[in-house]
Amino acid sequence: MKHRTALQVCMTALIVIGSRSEAFAQADFWQKVPGLNGDTLHGLAINTGGTLFVGKRGGGVARSTDHGVTWGVSSPGLTFEAYRFGFDSSGKVFALGFTGLYRSTDDGSSWTQTGDPGISLKTLAINDSGHIFVGWGHETGGTVERSTDNGTSWVNTGLNTNSYALAISASGTLFSGGIINGSGRTGPACVFRSTDNGSTWTNTGFFTLPDAVTCLAISPAGHIFAGTSSFGVFHSSDDGAHWVGSRFGSRTSVTCLAVNASGAIFAGTANEGVLRSTDDGETWTAVNSGLTNLNVSALAVNASGTIFAGTWGGLFRSVQSTTSVTDLSFNPPISFSLDQNYPNPFNPTTSVKYTVGGTRGQGSGLSVKLAVFDLLGREVAVLVNEKKAPGTYEVKFDGSGLASGMYVYRLRAGSFVQARTMLLLK
Repeated sequence: MKHRTALQVCMTALIVIGSRSEAFAQADFWQKVPGLNGDTLHGLAINTGGTLFVGKRGGGVARSTDHGVTWGVSSPGLTFEAYRFGFDSSGKVFALGFTGLYRSTDDGSSWTQTGDPGISLKTLAINDSGHIFVGWGHETGGTVERSTDNGTSWVNTGLNTNSYALAISASGTLFSGGIINGSGRTGPACVFRSTDNGSTWTNTGFFTLPDAVTCLAISPAGHIFAGTSSFGVFHSSDDGAHWVGSRFGSRTSVTCLAVNASGAIFAGTANEGVLRSTDDGETWTAVNSGLTNLNVSALAVNASGTIFAGTWGGLFRSVQSTTSVTDLSFNPPISFSLDQNYPNPFNPTTSVKYTVGGTRGQGSGLSVKLAVFDLLGREVAVLVNEKKAPGTYEVKFDGSGLASGMYVYRLRAGSFVQARTMLLLK
């Protein structure tokens, strides 16, 4: 009987939302990038000139100079599968694959294999001095190798870990994430730090988890984010001296991380799509509308704030820029948005975050209305109904007086209208 009721609710939701598309229309966050339809993508990166590089399963590198509108094949017949890219200050491109590290001096038109840095290569990073670091690892051990001559020769830095992720801070500090050598595939997870280009390493004291650190990212504020294969994302604001766990769901496998210029962090997952946090990982919201494949292997953000997601079913890009305002002295305009409520499902209270567009500090704001509707389109609650200056706001909704079920909440501000659904379960 419960199954029948749930089915009836879902069918009613589809009928009502479909018949009231004008009232509850919601633009997708993602759109499919043409030219790579159906390809399984491993690597994704954008250089300072805006050229987009993509590594495909089965071999080959595709590149685009117009944000994915058109594509050129880099070195037709190239057989290595690139899953990490790096760029030095002179414009050289490096691509890391299982079979080695490759270098291009012509923006990816042709590639040359470098000297052999090791086996089971996992990750790549290049600092401002042109020093190249690669991490590798397998069941018997791993380390980080360093090259100061464009990959011709390599030196073992002596790090006694499987290195699956590398990141370099603005000050030049090198971070390596992975698992301790000799622990097999079950951890403990670790993050090490080096302030002298890998000559010496310090264990940051990452959580002792039966897991592995799979990816690292550093925000403009210098905060470090570490993704894991089973426990979500962890965050440190003091160079790894202390770590804070995320509010991910259990057993979330994070495959990649990206941070935009405003400090918003995006996490790609193995089967849950992309999640976004705008509060240093304290809370997360799924941003999967328009994303038709939830196995995300790579993320990259360009200078304008557009984020790209490489998946097992092609390449996607955000419909709009993901960058919001953080530098008030520059004072650029911000965009309207309505975030997914958290928690969801909820009982009986939940929070809704929304952004009123415009330019911060200017004008008296727009008339804003944030209301909740049942699936028949009846207004059941008004959360906001007043003028709001440009900025981001959060409001709580209490559903104590409502029955369990699906509800629609809609933000209207000037000509902007966006709606999302929430589920009340008592």
